Formats: sequence, C-alpha cells, structure tokens
Amino acid sequence: MTTDASDPLADAAAQAHAATTAALAAPIPSLDGVTWPAVHLAAVERAVYPAVLRLLPAARYRVRMQMAVDHRLQHALWELDRRLTGDMSSLSASLDGLTVRLRRLVDEHAAGEAALLTELRQVLDGDEQKALADELAALMVRAPTRPHPHTPHVRMTDALTFAVESWVDRIRDQLDSRIIPTPRPHRVARPVGRWGAYLTGQSFPAPPAAPSPAAPRSIIGRSLPSR
Repeated sequence: MTTDASDPLADAAAQAHAATTAALAAPIPSLDGVTWPAVHLAAVERAVYPAVLRLLPAARYRVRMQMAVDHRLQHALWELDRRLTGDMSSLSASLDGLTVRLRRLVDEHAAGEAALLTELRQVLDGDEQKALADELAALMVRAPTRPHPHTPHVRMTDALTFAVESWVDRIRDQLDSRIIPTPRPHRVARPVGRWGAYLTGQSFPAPPAAPSPAAPRSIIGRSLPSR
C-alpha cells in the first residue's frame, strides 16, 4: 500500500503491511511475518476500530466484517508461528500453501483497512488524524507480539486482555530469545551498581578518596597583632 508523506494515518499502517509482505515473500518465511501483523492487528483493534464505530455510518457491520478477516488472519499467523517454531503437529502442513493463504489475507485486511482510513480522513481534521496515528503508533510499541486467535473479544475487558497478552508474549519472547522487529519501548539505561558489577564481572570504580585533613598553618615569620 503506497502512502503520501503528509498522510499520518496511512503511514502508520504502511510500515506493518510492508514489513509483513517482505517477510512472507522471502524464500523461507521468517517470524517477522508473524510479529509485524500480530502487533499491527492488536493496535488497530484498540485504536482504529473504535474511531470507526464513533464516526462512520454503518460502522458496526463494517467493523464486524473487517474483524472477521482479521480473525482468519490471526488463525493463519498462529499456524505459521507453530510451523516455523517446529511444533510437531504442524510439520505436515505445507509451508508454501500457508504463506500463499497468509499473503491473500494480509492483502484483504490491508484493502479493508485502507477503505476505513480513507473515510476517517474525510471526517477528521489534520490534528485529529495525527492524534489517531500517534495513538496507533504508541499501541504498537505495547501490543502483543504473537497472534491470539482463541482469545474472546469482549469490549469491556479489551484493554486488560491487551495488556495481559502483551506481558505474557514479551516474557515468552525473552525465554525463546526471539528477536522482535517491531518498535519497542524506550528504556533509560541504569548505571550498574556494586553488586551488579560483581555478578557480571565488570569493574566498579573505587569510591573517591576522602580528602586529607588540612595541615595546621604556621604563624612563624608572621607578625602578631598588636594588643
């Protein structure tokens, strides 16, 4: 999907679509083709679809149709994740057939999303579009990194589900040493303390030496004040 440089909403979606398409087009698909769309779908559901429900006509039906496509995409991503990570029950599945199905679903999702974004741009001014694009980008930083097709979607608990799935996914990513290509939260590095330096074999600077006491000043050779 091509975008205009002044189109923040389309730009926010284009990065995920382009990264997903590139990962799935590789001779051997990588887990980037799972992570990018999983993160994007979770963020879109929290940012874009609520805006559509508030602002566009026949919104409930259109969001339901779009989420049906997304759900099929989540299922296919889940299958690809299991296939690429060596799940024995998935090894018999055709990798070529799975990636072909995924590319078709990604294109179907992107087309539906582009139509919704086009209509949103007609009812939002520039500042509102920028705010929605910023919200989408911020959610992508915190979104779950794996597909969750079996999680029920209940509007009143969506925020909690989003947070819990993200927390669990990032723990699993660390345990699996999985490289996450999507934007990550910016963390300020903390200085290593004495025990941290000891445990990691790093040198820890010695504390500065205490200043030596000042020597008493001699009064020899000085004239005393007259009484």
